[in-house]
Amino acid sequence: MKVLVTGATGFLGKHLTRKLTERDVEIYVSNTAKANLLDVKNLYIYNDVHFDCIFHLAAVTKAGDYCLTHQGDQWLANQTINTNILNYWKNHQPQAKMIAMGTSCSYSPGMYMEEKMWL
Repeated sequence: MKVLVTGATGFLGKHLTRKLTERDVEIYVSNTAKANLLDVKNLYIYNDVHFDCIFHLAAVTKAGDYCLTHQGDQWLANQTINTNILNYWKNHQPQAKMIAMGTSCSYSPGMYMEEKMWL
């Protein structure tokens, strides 16, 4: 089985690629260093590979108050990334199953979380 994992070096991607490696899956990766999704043409390096599955985990995320000090930048980058991987899948890998998931943050199950209004 051949799979493409976007965001392979992120939190979710590291865990997924480790599990896939244990199952002897042939893994190709897309991250900021290789096949950066901000430009769909970067994915063309995989045009000769016929993927069985694409796991889309890539996202631009920054800790702290980045989204408060850079209004819209993170959102626009993630829209570009999502649009590019969907276009690549549709136009170059339609036989592959697309699985998209993500999280802005992951926390320990025992950690107490509280939301407060800040208007």
